Parts: sequence; structure tokens; C-alpha cells
Amino acid sequence: MRESEKRSVMVYRTGHMGDMVCSIPAFRLIRQHFIDSKLSLLCDQPAEGKVAAREVVEHLRIFDSILSYRSGNSITTGARLLRLLGKNHPDTVIYLPQVNSTEDQLRKHERFFRYAGIGEVKGFHPPRYDNEWHPNEPARLVHLLNSENIPGAKPAYDIPFREDAYRSLCQKARKAGVTLDQPFAAFCGGGKAETQKWPLDRYAVVLSKLASGTGIQIIAVGNSADAEAYRRNISPNFAGLQILNSLSIPELTELLRLATCYVGNDTGPMHMAAAVGCPVVVVMSARNKPGQWDPDIEPRLVIRQRTECEGCWIVSCTEEQHRCMTNITVEEVVSRTLPFLRGLLSNRQKAGEPALVLSAPRNQPETFSI
Repeated sequence: MRESEKRSVMVYRTGHMGDMVCSIPAFRLIRQHFIDSKLSLLCDQPAEGKVAAREVVEHLRIFDSILSYRSGNSITTGARLLRLLGKNHPDTVIYLPQVNSTEDQLRKHERFFRYAGIGEVKGFHPPRYDNEWHPNEPARLVHLLNSENIPGAKPAYDIPFREDAYRSLCQKARKAGVTLDQPFAAFCGGGKAETQKWPLDRYAVVLSKLASGTGIQIIAVGNSADAEAYRRNISPNFAGLQILNSLSIPELTELLRLATCYVGNDTGPMHMAAAVGCPVVVVMSARNKPGQWDPDIEPRLVIRQRTECEGCWIVSCTEEQHRCMTNITVEEVVSRTLPFLRGLLSNRQKAGEPALVLSAPRNQPETFSI
């Protein structure tokens, strides 16, 4: 039963673009449950060059307010949080922890919120998974809420079309000489951690073969540093690469909504692509457990190398020389991606539509042994 009494509920979620996109179904489930409550989001402010949570969720109209703080391990971080909690007086805090949060970290956070005088805290005892393949992040968060007596299947992302963002995207594309009126694949070769990145010189070969093998355009996205890396490592071997860098989150969302598919690394734009129903091809590292960050979309193609050290969560791999990614060959990526992409283009042609139209991400509940 949904709780309709007037109360103040604060959702606590940290992370960058991908973390926030994957949280949207959980955010919507919380709003459905606490339908008449004042609902706020508490999140950390990102480092320079990273995407703020506000940019991902503010236009979804899920939260009545979004609060942020400068994160870190200093004593001032706790003081900032206490001030925010004191000003907003939430009755309930719902924590959506990172998938790799340790038991010690969870207990520490729970003690902090209880010390701050919060009457009800949820999310500090998430289900643990014993099976080899784990649920992806959106399913995990919904499962966590279900375990905290917030019932319901995973809601749709339901990210609304933004005409203003679409118009500004078109203006930026024209200025950059990028055409959006023909089928294209959106590419991102960046990533939060070095261990998430497949070598750009290999992508140069793959993207060239995809373009020549299907006639599709390739439009690269990312920040200014990503764009410079593309020009340095991809453009010399694939002159057809088009680059649209430094898009706002709404502009990027509308670009991905138009794309035939996404190709690239496990990073924020990949999760946003899945959220707006864009099929995904991802070269996935083994820094996480199998399935944990799989894109929440069908059709999808996940290219992954299983290793004994998977689930390491390290940022820079020196001991194993990044073999979970470097062992993935150009030949494998091309041989698996070309048929996938040709199938998507064939579906588009059969539909007789100017752009590929596919169903939104699946919303049925998923079950996992714990």
C-alpha cells in the first residue's frame, strides 16, 4: 500500500552520470510509494569535469528539491551533511548505496544518520547475491527497495522529450558540420576509470569497419578531453568520425534518442542510451562482477572477457596489465558488432521509418537468488 501521509522523505544517492541514470527507476518507485510526501534527493557534488546529479534528474519532476554537498573524507564533510539534515528535517532517509559498498561503510553511514536524529532509515542492509551473474544496477536498486517494504516492479525511465534541448542540439550539430538526418551510431570511448576503457586505436579500426560495412555514420560524444583524444587516436585512421563534444545532459539525451545504437565503453552515455531505448554495444571490463553494470535495454550486445580477477573494482590495473580489456580483439568486436548493427538497420528499413524505433527498456521484475 502506498504511503500517502504528509511526511518528509530524503533519498541519499552518490555518484556520477551513470549512477544517477541507473537510479531513475528506483527514484520513480520511491515517488510512487511516498506519493504525497515531500521528497528530496541528497547527492554529492562531482569533481571538476564530471556530471552533477542535478543535470540528470532535475527535469524528471520526481523530487521536490535536490540538495548537494562537497564530498570527501574530512570532518567538514560530516558537518556539511549535518547542516543539510538540520535544515530539512527529513522523517525518513532512504539510502541507495553503491554496489561495491562494504559492510563497514554501510554501518558507518547508518550510524551517522541515526546520530543526526533521523527517525527511520532504509537501504543500509542491501541484499547480497551469491549467484555468478548479478542483477544490473537498476534491478539491484529496485530489489533493495522491495526488501525495505517499498514494493513494486521496476518502473519505466520515462525521460521526457525536451524540444529546447533538441533544437540546441541541432544548432550545435550544424555548427560542427555534423548531420543528424541519417542513421548514426553514437560512440563514447571515455570512462570514469582507466580500467573501463578499451584502447582508442582499436576503436578506430572497429568504427571504420562498421561505417564501411553498413554505411552508418559514427558520431562521437564526450567532454573536451575525450574529443582531443578522439582526434589524436581515432581520426588519423578513421577520417569519417564526427565529433560532438561538451553537450549538455539534455542535448546528449536527445542525441541518443535519435541514434540507431550506442557503441563504446561502460560509461554514463551508455546508460543514458539504454534509458531512452537506444540499443547498446558495449566493450565491458571485468572490474565489476558479471551483469552488475550491463545496459538496461534489449537489444544489447555486451562484449566481455571473463578473468579470475573480475570484480576487482580497481581504477588502474598494473599487476594484470588490463588483460580483461586488452585480450578483447578488434576481430572479435567487429565480428560480433557488424551483424548486430546490420540487424538494427534492417529492422529500420522494414519499418520504413527515418529513424529506428524500438520498445522502451523492459520493466518486468527480475528475480535473483540471494
